Amino acid sequence: MLTGWGFFGAAWILLGMSSEALAAGNRFSPLMLAAVHLLTVGFALHVIQGAILLMTPILFQGALFHVGLARLELGFSLFGAAGLVFQFAHAGGRSVACFGALLALAYAILLLNLVRSIRTARRKRDALYTLWPVLWLGVTLIDGLRLAWGIVPNEKALFAHHLTAGLLGTMTALIGLLSPRLLSVFVSSRSSPFARKPRPEPWLFAGVLALVIGGDRPAPFVVGSVLFLTAYGLIAFRALQALRNRRRRELDWPIPWIVAGFLLGLPATAGWLAADWAVRSGTKEAPLFLAALLFHLMAFVATTIAAYLARILPFLRWSVRYDPAVRPEIWKTPDQVPKPRQMMPARPAMFGMAAFPAAAGLFALSVLTGQAFWAEMGAGIGVLGWSAYTAALALMERR
Repeated sequence: MLTGWGFFGAAWILLGMSSEALAAGNRFSPLMLAAVHLLTVGFALHVIQGAILLMTPILFQGALFHVGLARLELGFSLFGAAGLVFQFAHAGGRSVACFGALLALAYAILLLNLVRSIRTARRKRDALYTLWPVLWLGVTLIDGLRLAWGIVPNEKALFAHHLTAGLLGTMTALIGLLSPRLLSVFVSSRSSPFARKPRPEPWLFAGVLALVIGGDRPAPFVVGSVLFLTAYGLIAFRALQALRNRRRRELDWPIPWIVAGFLLGLPATAGWLAADWAVRSGTKEAPLFLAALLFHLMAFVATTIAAYLARILPFLRWSVRYDPAVRPEIWKTPDQVPKPRQMMPARPAMFGMAAFPAAAGLFALSVLTGQAFWAEMGAGIGVLGWSAYTAALALMERR
């Protein structure tokens, strides 16, 4: 998870360097491709992998199959992501596929680890639901390898296939599926978000499937969009109901940020779908595609991930230092043991999380006006937000 956060800082710098391409709406410029893959393969993918490996034992009451495999996966994933971004920044070429193959190998190790871990889980049904977005990650990687190797009967269709599987099938679906379950762990509620029927998860998966296989045909795209947005909206509504029926009234400060980021996924995904259809149908709104993509990644994905890190990482650090089972001598003076909510400085972390959607808005303004100045300002605000959040993480480590 911390590795992914490091990639996120590098992504802001690359976005500032590619401000001219962003203002022109050129999503295929080398630096822009490198920046987008830093956000997806470098940042989001690493944090998501770490979170899944961490949460599988906690959420689904199982055991992680093999820690050594997870470390091996991290090595392949790090080298693959760094090499992929470097090659994209230098105009790509077939060598991109070599580093993509390393990412595919890391994915195969992740899948093996998860499948073997889920076999030990008590809550297998919930665990299997979470596995579906991980399978879409495999589709995304295969599509990327096909694009890099030039195995493309229709490059435009495969590109849309690649983005939809990654952005909606993996990231948005995984955040949508994990958020209510994580919130139920963080905030004890009198009702489960998924205690009632109908269950929205099959609608979510059906929506992704229709969007991926529908291509440029209007009917599958409309049906898939409606199914996906309806399912995500129902998940959000039930999560809010469970939050409203919580047992403890007081909330830790990261929880409202998690909820805000989670809810932001609905308009961000709707905007992305509208921009995606504009590209598929060849209308004049295609330049907004890049703005919608970056808004989805930074305002929704990045803000939600940062909010989760603000809740998860302090708890992990607290457990290492103050777990009574590990260090019982510390609890001889309980007044000196801080609470987990006191570990993470709130103000710099909140400033960082507020900076990400603000920067995304400036990127959209840059595309609308065609002026690189707004993109440079957005990248600067993003660097400031990332630096403030990183300082909060460093203070949390010292505490």
